[in-house]
Amino acid sequence: MQVQLRPLDRLTPADVQRWRRLAGAAAEPNPFYEPAFLYPAARNLTDRRTQLLIARDGDGEWAACMPVAERARFRKIPGPALLNWVHTHCYLGTPLVAQGRVEEALEAVIDDVLRRRSIGFLALELLGEGGPVSRALTTILETRAPIEYERGERATLYRRDDGNYLTLPSKRARELRRQRRQLEERGDLRTHDRAHDAGAVEQFLALEASGWKGRAGTALASAGHRAFFGEMARTFAADGRLQLLSLELDGTPIAMKCNVIAGDGIFCFKIAHDERFARYSPGIQLERENADIFHRTSGAQWEDSCAWVHNQMINRLWRDRRPITTLLIPGSHALGRASRVAIGSALHARRQLKRQP
Repeated sequence: MQVQLRPLDRLTPADVQRWRRLAGAAAEPNPFYEPAFLYPAARNLTDRRTQLLIARDGDGEWAACMPVAERARFRKIPGPALLNWVHTHCYLGTPLVAQGRVEEALEAVIDDVLRRRSIGFLALELLGEGGPVSRALTTILETRAPIEYERGERATLYRRDDGNYLTLPSKRARELRRQRRQLEERGDLRTHDRAHDAGAVEQFLALEASGWKGRAGTALASAGHRAFFGEMARTFAADGRLQLLSLELDGTPIAMKCNVIAGDGIFCFKIAHDERFARYSPGIQLERENADIFHRTSGAQWEDSCAWVHNQMINRLWRDRRPITTLLIPGSHALGRASRVAIGSALHARRQLKRQP
């Protein structure tokens, strides 16, 4: 198994095909680390050169890959680190690893990184737990004493035969049904998947920018990330792997939700609603329909909300949870040992701050 660090802009067309084959047959899907997502992100979301850490087998096929960035610190922890690249619109950091090669490929990658004496530690952010990648990492890292920097659980849907995915108290369910009836009394209320509608992306951007995200300057359009979103959405739509759900009143969107599909999973990306209709909870109305659409989507076994672990709206609505962790893995050389001390000090300081009234 050979491990290489390659600039994204130096990959050949044959490399990209190998990358796509790996993504399509990975032990765990991660659309955020696919070419369809990563190329638009690298072109539009960073001024640094994006690099891929790649493990190849003897035939040249890719056995593992993830985008990485070298930094002088991780969060508030000083010391040179190699990070899996998790940008502002990336919600999962699980590397792409070939089925049947998971332990072998991950061990080769980790050994390669930790042998680099210019790197104090490897930081793996937003790792999904419970799958073959996390199980392999647990085995590989038994003797390396990894440090769990963060851990949380975020809302997820796992396929159920009865289609009962939501946890709505009866009072709230009655209120949502009343609000929906009121919307239906105002006009024709329908939900469409507009993934192949060329104008839907611009409508989504406008809807998101019209609300609180626009006022805060974090909407895709106002943050200058319009080109990234447009390119990503078009590419996933061309592959038949985009959902752009639109709840419309008389043909006008009052809530829209963007999801991407990878393997047997659906990954939520963004949701927006028209605040003029806030009294009718259009975003939650669309989330309820999203659960039904998930149940009807052939091959979909789970859906990741990709939400912040403390997002109260989705946590109150979705029944299941998916553990997400961030691991720090110091090297065994002098710089790695110094990094372990720095990490321990940072975690101690954070615990002390949390204890303060």
